[in-house]
Amino acid sequence: MQKAFKLILTLLVIFGLVACTSEPKDDDSNGEGSGSSDTLTVYSPHPAETINLLVKEFQDETGIEVDIVAAGTGELLKRVESEAKNPLGDVLWGGGAESLAAFKEYFEPYKSDALADMAPNYYAEDFTWVGESPLPMVMMVNTNLVDESDMPTSWSDLTEDVFKGQ
Repeated sequence: MQKAFKLILTLLVIFGLVACTSEPKDDDSNGEGSGSSDTLTVYSPHPAETINLLVKEFQDETGIEVDIVAAGTGELLKRVESEAKNPLGDVLWGGGAESLAAFKEYFEPYKSDALADMAPNYYAEDFTWVGESPLPMVMMVNTNLVDESDMPTSWSDLTEDVFKGQ
């Protein structure tokens, strides 16, 4: 458990989606954004319980102050997009791979040596994101409406004619 926790902390700082370009931040950011090497600004859609637990331990372990901007994934991605020329956030921690892929032009790739310990399907080929909490996708089928012979076994099966209009 301790190893998994440290991995998540590492992902937060090192692997996280860095919402910045190569340009330095403007220190006059109206209280938002780090503007300092001792502060990390994290955008996250995670629940407060998750954020607070991990951020407190990260701050205690590293001495780095963390400013959290909490909102929904869509809102945070739009914020990253609008801040493209002057990013105020350092890391986007959370969001689905599909959502992040749609905004990948706003993220700076980072390839850590620690990726050697991870399966390639848990991070983007272009190193713009690393997954830290895979969620299962579930397909449920009403067996009263679908014959055993038509039972889908993949998402693409749902595009077959037998399911048209259902």
